[in-house]
Amino acid sequence: MEVSKILESKRKITALGLSNNQIGTEGAVHLATTSLADKLALTKLSLEGNSIGSRGLKAISEALMSNTELKEIYLYNN
Repeated sequence: MEVSKILESKRKITALGLSNNQIGTEGAVHLATTSLADKLALTKLSLEGNSIGSRGLKAISEALMSNTELKEIYLYNN
C-alpha cells in the first residue's frame, strides 16, 4: 500500500518522518494535497533530503497553514 494512502486514513498523526525518500516536487505536492492538510495534531514533520523544490515547499506550507500544533519542521537538503 502506498504511504499516501495510509496517511490519508490516519487522522491523528503527531510526528511524520519521511526523510531521504526521493519524494521530489510532485511527491511533495501530492503529499501536501492528499495527506497533510487535515493533520491538525501534527507536531513534528521531517522531510529533509527529498528534493522537494520551491513548488513542493509552497504546497506543504499551504497545507500546514491551519495547523497550530506544528512545533518542528525539518526541510534541509531540499
